[in-house]
Amino acid sequence: MVAPLRMERKLDTNKLPRIETVVPPPAAGAPPVEEAEVSKLPLMPSQTEFTEVNRILINSEHEDAELDDVYTDEDDEIEDLAPLSMRFNAGLFDLIIAVSVSMLALSPFALAGGDWFSRAGVLTFIGTCAIVTFAYLTAAVGFFGKTLGMRLFALELVDAEANEYPSIHQAAVSASVYILSIIFAGIGFVPMLFNDERRAAHDLLSGTIIVREF
Repeated sequence: MVAPLRMERKLDTNKLPRIETVVPPPAAGAPPVEEAEVSKLPLMPSQTEFTEVNRILINSEHEDAELDDVYTDEDDEIEDLAPLSMRFNAGLFDLIIAVSVSMLALSPFALAGGDWFSRAGVLTFIGTCAIVTFAYLTAAVGFFGKTLGMRLFALELVDAEANEYPSIHQAAVSASVYILSIIFAGIGFVPMLFNDERRAAHDLLSGTIIVREF
């Protein structure tokens, strides 16, 4: 029997040209194919399909990122608004402060034997409370952007357009309408139920809005 022939030298396959760059030899009499023409050869169908799939994935990720940004902005705006419960608690705390200061200011009248339950006594008390409340709200909001009640519940009053603390004029308008709303059985708070920003009459007329403090 004849022993099979053995390869004395192994071929180095690393030196062979890449498959995608192999160009079939030109036919007899045809001009040689240039490298520029080789680069213009159409891609394989499989390569085209993979390219399209990659583009679809990139576009979908880009659209999802844009939608996430929109939803994030809307959620941030909603979270910035002050809840009604916190606004009520802050307003009640401020009223308690105003009434306490008013009673302290009228204490000489009480010590002098004045009648608190007479018509004059009630009007005097209401007038004193209105003046004290107006001075307190105007000074606190105009200089600090928040009252003690707002500070306690992490709220602040800002300009609805400029997003900064309101001016003294805005604070005075807001305090005046706020006091009138309380005197007229809270009618000025009704608009809070009909707008998305939960702004009462004193907020709308003064151009302010109550938001969370960050």
